[in-house]
Amino acid sequence: MRDSISPLCRMVGSVLFAAACLASGAAPAQVSTTSPVPMTHFFVVQPVDVCTDNPRLTTDCAYINNSFQTVRSSPTGANTLVGFLDPATGMLAHRNIWSQIGLDFRQTPVVQYNSTVSQTLKVDSCSSGTTGCTSGSFSTLAQQPGIANGATPTFPRNTTATTMNMFFVKNICSALNPNCTSGSVDGFSALNGNGIAIANLTFFPQSTGRPDTPAHEMGHNFADDHNTFGAGPSTNLMTAGSSRTVPLPLPAAGSKMDQWVLQVFPNGSAADLLTVGASCPSLSACNNQQGATQLSGFLNASPQATTSLFPPGEEGASTQTAAARQPSNNPPPIEFFIDVGFADACNASPVCANASLAEVVIVLTQGKFDNSSGSSLQIFDQRPNPALAKRPDIRHGNGNDACEGFGPTTWCLDLNFIPGALTAANGGFLDFTIGTKPSTIDGLQGTVCYFWESPSGTPYYNSCADLSSQFGGLVSNSQMVNLAINPPIPLNFAGTPGNKPCTLIPPSGTCPDPTSSYTDDSAERAPASGER
Repeated sequence: MRDSISPLCRMVGSVLFAAACLASGAAPAQVSTTSPVPMTHFFVVQPVDVCTDNPRLTTDCAYINNSFQTVRSSPTGANTLVGFLDPATGMLAHRNIWSQIGLDFRQTPVVQYNSTVSQTLKVDSCSSGTTGCTSGSFSTLAQQPGIANGATPTFPRNTTATTMNMFFVKNICSALNPNCTSGSVDGFSALNGNGIAIANLTFFPQSTGRPDTPAHEMGHNFADDHNTFGAGPSTNLMTAGSSRTVPLPLPAAGSKMDQWVLQVFPNGSAADLLTVGASCPSLSACNNQQGATQLSGFLNASPQATTSLFPPGEEGASTQTAAARQPSNNPPPIEFFIDVGFADACNASPVCANASLAEVVIVLTQGKFDNSSGSSLQIFDQRPNPALAKRPDIRHGNGNDACEGFGPTTWCLDLNFIPGALTAANGGFLDFTIGTKPSTIDGLQGTVCYFWESPSGTPYYNSCADLSSQFGGLVSNSQMVNLAINPPIPLNFAGTPGNKPCTLIPPSGTCPDPTSSYTDDSAERAPASGER
């Protein structure tokens, strides 16, 4: 069982993702931070900041985000979020974009790689515009075709072949730029293979920054190309850079929120759409990006759990019994019900089906937990019995680690479960009451964070999901994630056993060699709404 510290500032291995400690209520009221659909799968990316051989200055490394931070300049170092992070909401552009088809993003700590020669990548040739490209320097950095052929990834690549390696470099030069005095390509990646490169040009100059480049390159690793599965229209994420509408990187005048937030999912549809459709038996028989991407070996199934709060008496005899146990001058407490649900993708994955719900942290951002009577906390039923590893713990956000990520006025209820007790394979639930102030549902608001462990006891997946009004109570569904809260994942995440670092193309049971089918995302692009 993990130690009870803040769900957002959780120790992962030996590092702390301080940048992920974001209050769930931080976003402006008019902006949704809830995923548009359930997150049925997630994928993991390891960022690699490529530095000089002997870095001394913070500028000796490539930029890793839109704040022009490097792994050496950022105050959070290896624990810094990469890509385009909106300062007003805490949301990441690439995570928002992929959420539209039910895919959640997880980032490991950033790895520093000292290699001057790797800071500049050259595209050797492209058979068709920006596709069918080759690059010896990128192949060396990405360890391709070795990883595709089953070789064990070596440093600085992640040891798990199905964790995407994203290299942040200073320059990427197209085949039309052989002298390479300055970069001309934003991103470069393996098509249907492991390996992504993001150049400084993606972030700088700031006025022409490109919030969708990381998401676009991830799509290539998923086997989505510039003209397949519905790509081609200017508003599609996977359309080539010279034809794609690019969301705007900077806040509008008088605003603190980057404009891309309102142009991509879940708050807009002006840019970076993905085609939605049915699941596909194979890439060759697929006509939509959602179905094609779901075939990828980079995906892991997401478990599902719900937390429900009901007014006293709404759930039947158990609550009535609770009311009878309370002193007559005290109102009956609210009933809480936590259960592990059935999710098709998770039940089809042995590692997900047997991942256990290790901990649930219920955070009240409005209202507070109150067991001052000593009797409002009552466990009515739990399956299996026992499911709880210890008595639930009430904590306060003011000076207490359990709630620090949500602010000093929050209250938390921390519940730890016996390993293996609550899984998708065996179900399980916990039914209990606890006092709150106010004692009515309509006076409470909050978020619930869920932490899952693999059968071996290592972290598998975690997410935070807001409580919303449903069925006369408040309900949190772990798959309807709060996109403003970015939980980390450890470097040693093992992935899904049996998955390959590609999408298999039947009848072959091995990954294709990606070294002659790389793709580039050139700097020439179509600005959003002509504003750039």
